[in-house]
Amino acid sequence: MTTGCGSLGVAVDVLDPGHVQQEMSDEGLRKLYREISVTQAEAFANRVDRQFNTFKQQVLLVTNEMMKLAPKLPTAEKQAIDASAKAANDGVNDGGIYRVEASKAGDKLERLAQDVRDAGARVGYVRSVPIPPDLREKLVAFQAEDRRLRVVKVRAVRNLKAAAENAARSATKPADGSPAAVAAATAKTVALAPALNAVATQADTGVNAIQRSIIQDGSLAATEYAYVVASAPEGAWKRDFNRAFASGTLGNVDMVIRLNSTADFSVKGLLFDASKVAQVASKVLTQSVLLGAQMAGVPIRTASPAGTAGTANANGGEALSQSSVELGTAEATLEKRQALEASQRNAIRSLARSMIAVTPALTDDALKNQPASNPARVQLHQGIQASFTSLRPLLEVQELQ
Repeated sequence: MTTGCGSLGVAVDVLDPGHVQQEMSDEGLRKLYREISVTQAEAFANRVDRQFNTFKQQVLLVTNEMMKLAPKLPTAEKQAIDASAKAANDGVNDGGIYRVEASKAGDKLERLAQDVRDAGARVGYVRSVPIPPDLREKLVAFQAEDRRLRVVKVRAVRNLKAAAENAARSATKPADGSPAAVAAATAKTVALAPALNAVATQADTGVNAIQRSIIQDGSLAATEYAYVVASAPEGAWKRDFNRAFASGTLGNVDMVIRLNSTADFSVKGLLFDASKVAQVASKVLTQSVLLGAQMAGVPIRTASPAGTAGTANANGGEALSQSSVELGTAEATLEKRQALEASQRNAIRSLARSMIAVTPALTDDALKNQPASNPARVQLHQGIQASFTSLRPLLEVQELQ
């Protein structure tokens, strides 16, 4: 950000990781309970069978790539990799060790699921209350068995990948440290790379497929993390975990505040332009003088034309000095108007006094019944007319601005 005179402060709070871990665990168990409570009997065993079929297909794909790699290896390594592939294939077929393990796990998960349903019904569990200890124990046992089965299958696929890598490594090991032996081993490694990469790709794909939990979206990987954070109590937050401050006075100050990927802030740069300080100080001082003069009722005019270099516009006083000129003009206009109004009032009073002065003579018995042509009346009328004529410019003043 850029600022003339200002400051910026940023603070980041952090949530207690222990609280997050506990709440995430509890949320995972709640979702697991909902999953189990709405799932019909034998459903988990059937899911184990379906996921085992996926596992079997992944194992067969890996062993197929291993069989393609075997002919490119020396006899000893070929025999070792053939044995690993055959053992894996036998293990996933009917009666094999992995097939038997999956059947036992399916039956055990069904028993554990029923234990969870019974425990939930016994305590009348609802989501709005903490998970009772007995129900929590049953849920954790179910979760552990599901994870154990996945670990067994993942380990089997990774063992196949390791067997292929070991065989290739043994086959490409130099016979001695001579340059010729090293060169020959390097060439063999390059030749085996495509086949070995195919085995690794199939193994990694199989591991990713196996990672899916028997409880599907009820695993800890799919819980509402945002909800846990938003609903955390005030006491679980540590205030001002990270703070960043920047400030500037006068001049131009450029501040760079960066938000890192870890959600904390840091000041990355601060640029201060000192060339503006004198100009800003001049503006402040000029405006202070002009404003003080105006508050005292003294109009101030600029000494040079506004807007030119080094004048009021440059030192920041143009607006105030212009207002001072307008103030002085307004005061002069007001004074002129007041003078004209006073002159008009005086003229009206003078004319009135002239008319009042001749009234007694005109109403006297000697003249009141005389015609207007009477020399005495004419003389009195002429005196009033002369007074009106002399006062007329003041009496007829219309423009008082």
